[in-house]
Amino acid sequence: MNFAIASSSPAHWTLFAWSLAALAAFGVGVSKTGFGGVGTVYILIFASIMGARASTGFLLPLLLFADVFAVATFRRHAQWKHIWRLLPAALVGIVVAFFAMQRLNDALYRPIIGWIVLFLSGLQWLRSKREIWFQSLSQNKVFGNAMGLSCGMATMLANNSGPIATLYFLVGGLPKMAFVRTGAWFFFLMNAFKVPFSWKLGLINLDSLRWNFYLLPAVWLGIFAGKW
Repeated sequence: MNFAIASSSPAHWTLFAWSLAALAAFGVGVSKTGFGGVGTVYILIFASIMGARASTGFLLPLLLFADVFAVATFRRHAQWKHIWRLLPAALVGIVVAFFAMQRLNDALYRPIIGWIVLFLSGLQWLRSKREIWFQSLSQNKVFGNAMGLSCGMATMLANNSGPIATLYFLVGGLPKMAFVRTGAWFFFLMNAFKVPFSWKLGLINLDSLRWNFYLLPAVWLGIFAGKW
């Protein structure tokens, strides 16, 4: 999927591109209230209108804005033992992906985004059909570290670690609200950790933050709709 309107700078977006960006920003808010599958949609939209590599940095402040609201809304009763099983390896994965991104241009980066999306979509399907396969691994440290490392790399490369974390939290037996609360804190901590790396790569700057500001209302509406 690629639009003729694609431009890494929002200053050159058409009205159609801005409409798509607002829709994607709305999806960012919805995804932070437990509807993780929406993540694939907004990732593909932003990658299409501004390029795969640039979109990862542009999305990050929007995700963090939504994370803050999600944490404030679902701050109580997060199950930290599940977070600490994933987070250390996830932070390592972010660093590994950062060094890989220093060597990737957009031509190489675009298929990586596509393969990550396809892999995670397949993972979601497998979980829905064969969840029992993973339940026996929920307490396994090697499995937890592998999932955490995958989360870190996927979130740094594509802002799309939701299906991996969802799989781990759900096979761990988390009920609906505990899952949402635990996920809110986990993604907030990962995304906050990513900021200096994205800044170093030039994917976040003062100009991109200025354009992010115009999309924040759409993110807020998505959070409100998802919470409802």
